[in-house]
Amino acid sequence: MPEAKAGELAGELAEMVTAALRRLESPRPQIRVQGRVVAQPRDLSEFSALSSGLEVLGSRVPEATAGELFLNLVAEMPRWDRYPHSILADDLMALGSRVPEAKAGELAEKLVTEMRQRTDPYEISALASGLRALGSHVPADKTAAAAEKLLAEMRQRTDPHEISALVSGLGALGSHVPADKTAAAAEKLLAEMRQEKDQEKLSAMASGLGALGSRVPEAKIVEAAEKLVAEMRQREDPYQLSILARGLGALGSRVPADKTAAAAERLVAEMRHRMSLSELSALEISALRRRFPAQLVHGSLSAFLALDRSTLARALGELGSRVPEAAADEAAEILVAEMRQRKDSADLQALGAFAARVSDAKASTLLPDTLDRILAPRLWDCGMVAGLFRRQQTSLILDLMKWPTCSGTDSLTRRIGELENVSFEDQQHRIDQQRFQDWLKLWAAKNNYDLSAPPTPTLKGMRGL
Repeated sequence: MPEAKAGELAGELAEMVTAALRRLESPRPQIRVQGRVVAQPRDLSEFSALSSGLEVLGSRVPEATAGELFLNLVAEMPRWDRYPHSILADDLMALGSRVPEAKAGELAEKLVTEMRQRTDPYEISALASGLRALGSHVPADKTAAAAEKLLAEMRQRTDPHEISALVSGLGALGSHVPADKTAAAAEKLLAEMRQEKDQEKLSAMASGLGALGSRVPEAKIVEAAEKLVAEMRQREDPYQLSILARGLGALGSRVPADKTAAAAERLVAEMRHRMSLSELSALEISALRRRFPAQLVHGSLSAFLALDRSTLARALGELGSRVPEAAADEAAEILVAEMRQRKDSADLQALGAFAARVSDAKASTLLPDTLDRILAPRLWDCGMVAGLFRRQQTSLILDLMKWPTCSGTDSLTRRIGELENVSFEDQQHRIDQQRFQDWLKLWAAKNNYDLSAPPTPTLKGMRGL
């Protein structure tokens, strides 16, 4: 499509998105539901479809009109529903990149004014996305002024979610934010964290620190990590532990290795104390009542409680890539032992979270037994242990991918790419199967690998073990 025509269509589409927002604000007809008169639910399908188109064509919007369309979207941002805000954030990102530098400062001021007037964290976060899109286009003096206003607003707020959302706006302003403002924002968050006991609010503030990124002083990151790990040592609820782990993960790669190791150790220890689905199912309802008196006992209680182990396994995924090698080796040994005993896929899921961090020697020791468990007649996700494979084991991965009960082959394909130093992903980070197949034919011919051979029936026959 010619550039001029694409730009014209993109501009029209942006105007249609704004008009669709206005229609959503109009009064809705009253309907009767179960004897009650309520407003008819909003139909977001038109707005959603138009927004998807704008995200595709946003980079073609003419610079001359991008600023005006951006302002219109901000002015029409609704205050009544969380769902459109995530869509609207993407729209602002699409338009913001086209705003000329001469207009960016004015728009940044408008966004900061809107953020100070709103209390819903979702609305504030969507507006912060607009700031992020404007990025380095905002002049340094305007950035400093915006940072000063956001910091002043933060000091007035008491709700951790609102504070965290405002901090995300400060982080979105980028490297032009004066260092003293970033340090002051971090100090505000840490002061709130020292007093806060609610794990969700604690995690929200840790995410706010993460949003400030590399500009937060090292000491502040260390202090926040210590606070989160201390809280994890006090908690037993899997969902609370998961939220705290997510907060720790948001602090990024500068979290001290011993704190990440301590958090991983806590999660693995709690997994060992939790019962698997098969173990829970074997208990009588009366035994469940005695063991879990605080839980609501119903027909699916055992399945509900078994989610605890999966929740903890997912929490390990928040830390996986930063778990130190020694801690990863120790945790992996425990999880494989648990897997032998319980035959619970949650142990495999947890192992997969940091399998790539395990030492080569430990991976070599654990891989055969792990594969033996995976290749049993059940549909476990083989991709969970992709990180255990090392160089010279591409043929073994391919053997595994042929196995009829093996799912999750995208993760295995990505691992082959890492080991062979080639990417099979498209621009949306999805596996491009044609690219993979083209590469695979050349690799197989070079390495004398028979792609048409049936899957090896036993581990002993698989290459690389």
